[in-house]
Amino acid sequence: MRQAALLAPLLLLSACASVQNQGPPLPTVKYATAGSYMDARTAFTAPPSPEIFDLAVRNWTEAIADSAGCRLPRSEVTSASLVAALELAAMAGFAKQEGANISEMGRYAADMALAAGAENRRPSRARCDRLYRWLPEVNRQGGDAVRRATINSLRRGLFGSPQRP
Repeated sequence: MRQAALLAPLLLLSACASVQNQGPPLPTVKYATAGSYMDARTAFTAPPSPEIFDLAVRNWTEAIADSAGCRLPRSEVTSASLVAALELAAMAGFAKQEGANISEMGRYAADMALAAGAENRRPSRARCDRLYRWLPEVNRQGGDAVRRATINSLRRGLFGSPQRP
């Protein structure tokens, strides 16, 4: 029992050291997912603060740029840039930020693309391994959110009344 108590702090320290080598946290599709349900999950989603929004922009930009630096498939990196724009637009919508519009989301996507094009990015092997697993998952989450929002919008008639022959 005593040996386990001595070993626990060492394990915690080694976990902290390995997380530092893996770079910034990888973003998720939280707000776009919540918004896509158009139910209580949407209603109870707290708006992000400006600091959380800025952190999300940095994390998405770093993840996209590092994915390109790891030489992951360009089509997946491009898709993740679009998912990032979707997530940031959803965050802006929840925050009801003035001026956060589609053209601004396009600017974020363009900034991510420029960061992804940087030739000198060389993420660590551990970061590349994490991004290799993250990229298809975040693209799936983004696609799921878009499909769900489209279906729920059609069900609610948000795209207008269905045309009858």
